Amino acid sequence: MMRTLFTAILALSLSLFSWSTLAQEKPSCASKIQKMRLKLEQAKKDNNHYRITGLEKAIAKTTEYCRKNGKL
Repeated sequence: MMRTLFTAILALSLSLFSWSTLAQEKPSCASKIQKMRLKLEQAKKDNNHYRITGLEKAIAKTTEYCRKNGKL
């Protein structure tokens, strides 16, 4: 009896945890781009040319993808 109750409580807890994890929204395109722009500003302050180049490409590709898919 006690083992069955424990198993039921454990199963319920795991299913609620899984459901709440799935219910979280993915970040929007605009918020992703904004985060990358903040990182780009920091890379420019640090004079990190490799990071600047990478972030500029990432921003361009993300913007293109989001516009193409109507998310921006």
